[in-house]
Amino acid sequence: MIESMANRIATRIKETNPEQTVSVAVMKYSLIILFTTIGGFVLTMAIGIVTGKALPTFLALISFAVLRFFSGGFHFKSALMCILGSTAVIAPLPHIPVNELAFYILMGGSLLLLLLFAPSNIKGNSKIPEKYYPLLKIVSMLVVSSNFIFHSEVMALAFFIQAITVALSRR
Repeated sequence: MIESMANRIATRIKETNPEQTVSVAVMKYSLIILFTTIGGFVLTMAIGIVTGKALPTFLALISFAVLRFFSGGFHFKSALMCILGSTAVIAPLPHIPVNELAFYILMGGSLLLLLLFAPSNIKGNSKIPEKYYPLLKIVSMLVVSSNFIFHSEVMALAFFIQAITVALSRR
């Protein structure tokens, strides 16, 4: 659905200005990323607003996205599944209570998974050269470690879920 819509739009753009546009494939890929990002954000935030948890939902989205940028992770095969899957795992996070022990278990688990598996599934999905991958691991762990300052339950959950996607993509 999203892929075909992106293809139609990219084709129309190319037909409108064939000399000054990149290939249909490049535009389609960019549009899919744009639609997936916006779609997941809007759907997840809509749930957060309806449930009265807009700010914690936004924090979960941002935490997940920032860590994902540096650590990589699992990719769904379709854009629609990405939107639905991301929403399904991020939207509930502000509604999950986390006690002190669980906070430290989530944080420790996240750091361990990132130490073992980050970055993952970046080659082919990013233009970051491989020589920077060790730095991405360190930055990923620093991002998670920042939550020892903020002590946010939602961030701990978002980081842990993202760290699991990193481990899953390494199988």
